[in-house]
Amino acid sequence: MITVLDISNIIYGGHYGSTSSMRPRSVCGFPTGGLFKLFGLLASNLSTSDFALAFDGDSIIKKELLPEYKANRLPNYSVYAEIELAKELCSLCNIPILFDSKYEADDFIYTLCFYVSMLSNERERITIYSDDRDLACCVAPNISLRNATTNGRYIDFENFSDRVIDKAKIPYNSLLLHKLFYGDSSDNYKGKSFPSTSFDILFSDLHSSLKPLIDEGLAINLHYSNYDVLSAVLNDVSYLEEDKKSILQSARIVYPYILDYSDVPFRDLHNSCSSGNLKLYTAYSHLNVFSKNDINMNKFLSVCKTLGVPCHGISAVDKDKEIMDLLYLRGQELSSGDFMVAKAKHKSHVEDSKPLLTMEFPDELSEG
Repeated sequence: MITVLDISNIIYGGHYGSTSSMRPRSVCGFPTGGLFKLFGLLASNLSTSDFALAFDGDSIIKKELLPEYKANRLPNYSVYAEIELAKELCSLCNIPILFDSKYEADDFIYTLCFYVSMLSNERERITIYSDDRDLACCVAPNISLRNATTNGRYIDFENFSDRVIDKAKIPYNSLLLHKLFYGDSSDNYKGKSFPSTSFDILFSDLHSSLKPLIDEGLAINLHYSNYDVLSAVLNDVSYLEEDKKSILQSARIVYPYILDYSDVPFRDLHNSCSSGNLKLYTAYSHLNVFSKNDINMNKFLSVCKTLGVPCHGISAVDKDKEIMDLLYLRGQELSSGDFMVAKAKHKSHVEDSKPLLTMEFPDELSEG
């Protein structure tokens, strides 16, 4: 079992969540509500699950393609500062993360779900913690979306149509195609109409192409949310000639990227390991999936102690001076405005990102 955390969503929810005597709002002058929630989730589940932590980039490709993408969201630098400190604390604990300035957490999460589902024939269970219903594009028989706060929804394969979109019962798994046509106000994406087709017609074409392949084990449910699969289906329908390019341009904003962020391409990994368990074990290391045995538990417990997170074994450790000093320093940077200046400078010097993975699909799908 893998638990995947959408870090920005979790820290945002924790930052604005209700207070309690067990949860300090700040430590050494630095806000810690989001960090408390993040490390609380880890502490509660490390003994029973593997984990993957996905962070949003701050100069993502989709904003370059569509400048108004998510432009309606007002920045909260206290939340941003907690997210940046979460990266530092993970590094101190030897916790691997999924991050690239050019990509969203959604891209990493979809990539991980896709790889693991392909390698396990949709048997490996995955739970995604996020209130972002866009991630319901990952929901499958083996994958569920669990709400991170009371504002979110628990969405699984069985209740998908009833819960994924308010007042709109749509077929499984048509979320991204529905968003392409009808938009999403939370992302400031307005949707688009196409003269030669509609949501219902295009989904019918996608479904009729994919469902037989899924039934035969030649494709998986996450192919419904795959940009290259959509492109292959569009290539097979003649009535879309005038709208095909426009649909694909809009879909590139809506659909997640599949990232080749490991040293071993997926197809090579799939072909080189004869054992399904070995494939998964090898994939985990490339996908930055970790377990309790992979991290520095003494440092992890010290972080929990310092943040006030209750967990087993915490009484045996002391608050960590290194972490206390780090919290104080980051608190000073935040209150003085230095953090905001540093973040603005960082966005103007984005590193080159790793290449996209060109996926191979069943011949039947590619040929139509």
